[in-house]
Amino acid sequence: MAFNKSLAPHIVDALTKEGSAPRTLRALNITMYTINQAQLKQIVEKHKMLMVLNVTVEVEPTEESKRQLLEVLEGLEEVEQIEIVGNPSLKFYEEVSNPQRQTLQNAFPNEDDMKALSKKCTKLEVFKASILRTKSMGYVEFKKPALAWQGGLTMPEESEEKDGGAANKNLESVKNGDDKKAKE
Repeated sequence: MAFNKSLAPHIVDALTKEGSAPRTLRALNITMYTINQAQLKQIVEKHKMLMVLNVTVEVEPTEESKRQLLEVLEGLEEVEQIEIVGNPSLKFYEEVSNPQRQTLQNAFPNEDDMKALSKKCTKLEVFKASILRTKSMGYVEFKKPALAWQGGLTMPEESEEKDGGAANKNLESVKNGDDKKAKE
């Protein structure tokens, strides 16, 4: 995946400056470009009526970074779906490799955060967050089919348990040369 930071200012300008900004933007997918939280705030302030937001944002492994992100997202009055693709800092990568640290829990919303966010974003039904759209470091997925949020953080070990560890078994067989197709 390409997460081009160099073009992000041009995209943000095109989305927010008078003369080039869309008048009524309802869905925005800019996951091909990484923006920072200040740039996301500019976009949200200009397009408060977004219903669907998919965006790649620089993330830090701190509660403060999560709080700032949630404050920005609270400005989306009509949003129904949000996907945050986290582009992690070096500090994030260093911390996520230590399972005793709660890196993803610090960086992404929990159920209490979702309850608070849905007080401002009353139409929000789906929230997803991951690191570079991979599940290998864990991911967050919440759905609100009725009155209560369902879902939360899923760590890689939990994903392996759900599929019976099939992915690891396949990887091991390839490493051991047991897979005939891998030899070809």
